[in-house]
Amino acid sequence: MSLYPHALGDQSGEFPFYGASLLRGQIGSLNKFNYEKIWSEQLRQIVQPKDLNSYKMVSVRKVQDFLEDNKINKIKFLKIDTQGSDIDILRSFLDNSIVECMVLEINTSRVSSENIYSVDNSFDKLINLISKYSLRIIKLVPNSDLTEYNVFLANEVNIGGIIIDSLKIDQSLVFGKYWTVLGMGKVSKGKANNNVLVKKIFTGLKHPQSSIKSVIHKLTS
Repeated sequence: MSLYPHALGDQSGEFPFYGASLLRGQIGSLNKFNYEKIWSEQLRQIVQPKDLNSYKMVSVRKVQDFLEDNKINKIKFLKIDTQGSDIDILRSFLDNSIVECMVLEINTSRVSSENIYSVDNSFDKLINLISKYSLRIIKLVPNSDLTEYNVFLANEVNIGGIIIDSLKIDQSLVFGKYWTVLGMGKVSKGKANNNVLVKKIFTGLKHPQSSIKSVIHKLTS
């Protein structure tokens, strides 16, 4: 295993990492926080307004430069969890390498009061990216409150399934609890409400009526 002590983005330099002290950095991000967000009672007791403005400067490397310097042109499995930048980061990887199977975290809603970050990291934006690169959605795994979920993608569904099975992702602490029946894979281990998740996905689209056929095709192809 090799560790690289810097963030990856669409440009290189030193940038502010907001909320670095929030929840031990678990929701820290290069994106600014959404001040319209309605925080849960539990988080409201922990998160102070001043914490949302706190930041630390971090080193960021351009994805293209990182791949070129490390002579990486093909990636078997790519996991992205960059707190609001997932789709943009994935686009940078797809533009500069071959990615066989990938997973990223996106928001389920376009409603600003439900999203933590002031950035578009929605399903609608992901659908546009999928169409450009001919990717297929092979599984959706939501978090416990259905505000975010992980989307597994692959160029070839069969290859993606083999990679996921070989990594035993359904047994992981991150994904195992809510390994749902949305997409291919084993039967759900969690109690996530699939109907609610699907509803939130479709209501999160800019144009649900014109997008629904495209979404269904990508979920079932």
